[in-house]
Amino acid sequence: MHVDGSGPLSASSSVGGKSLFSPPGNQPWAASWGTFLLCSTEEDIDIVLEDVRFTAPVEPLEVSAWIRTVTRADFARGTARVKDSYYPFAMGAGSPPNFDEPYVKVPLRGSFEEGVSGVPVSHSCGSQPIEFGFEELVVTLTADRGGAQVSDLYVDYQADGAPMTLHIQQLLTACGPDIADFDEECT
Repeated sequence: MHVDGSGPLSASSSVGGKSLFSPPGNQPWAASWGTFLLCSTEEDIDIVLEDVRFTAPVEPLEVSAWIRTVTRADFARGTARVKDSYYPFAMGAGSPPNFDEPYVKVPLRGSFEEGVSGVPVSHSCGSQPIEFGFEELVVTLTADRGGAQVSDLYVDYQADGAPMTLHIQQLLTACGPDIADFDEECT
């Protein structure tokens, strides 16, 4: 097991946390987190994702992992507002693939694949501008009024056939009264 920056797979992540509040009047509700940009830190290595596991201090109704793929051609389309919806995102209300819940203000664009098993990581870290395309790990929680919280994401993968795990130290919080450190996490 390795943390970001010390193994062949990177998620361009930092240690920390991100929280969202429930949209008014919407229970249950979905929240998604991104900016986990998947890339290879080594040249000429085959990386294939297998699974994403989570620790859940406050159990969500549902948790899912998605791969969002955005290509260079995607960035070439449309107006500036449309192009903005292709960039990596930190967090937002709603769930892939359509982000069509009534409380979603701006849906994300790109192609979404639920689950990670068998997905190859084809981008090298830092090799090209983001507008050349990327693969983003998106984590979605469905929470009730009490909230939900996921920490310590574990991305299992194969690197040239060797099993490895990337440990992403993030606290993803869908705020609600069941969150133990509500005043700290949800301010």
